[in-house]
Amino acid sequence: TQQAKNGKNYATWILSNLETATIKLILMGEVHSMHWKSHEGSVIGLLNPRALDNSDRAAAKHDSVAVSLDEAGQLMVLGKCLDYGMCKGTRRDGAPCTMPINTSLGSYCQYHVGTALRQKKKQLQTGSSTKAQTLRKPQERPKPSQPRMALQGRHVL
Repeated sequence: TQQAKNGKNYATWILSNLETATIKLILMGEVHSMHWKSHEGSVIGLLNPRALDNSDRAAAKHDSVAVSLDEAGQLMVLGKCLDYGMCKGTRRDGAPCTMPINTSLGSYCQYHVGTALRQKKKQLQTGSSTKAQTLRKPQERPKPSQPRMALQGRHVL
């Protein structure tokens, strides 16, 4: 909960589809006083939210898409998402990652999975090329006596 210049309280929530899309929701007035204690991972329904235009987003210090609600009937809590979780990765500053994730698909957000894959690929490329040059001599492979066949995506001799 934060306090606006006019002295009224408001809250900013980040809504996610647990994949890539996020949107900021600003709760003001009745809806703030009624729902400010809602838990993370709640499934909610929004009725007629007001989209913040560029000047409102600049004033509220939001650079992404943002909407606001001010009446209690504009927000309905429908339930709790069982697959909601937070990424187990660590940001560059050492703080835990704050990206929401779908735990049924893994424990890390797309950014941390991509970073780990790039690091592993780089590690394998540099490690395998130096080892291959220093440890193995080129050898001819024996030719198979029968041609290879593919069986449901697997190679069989």
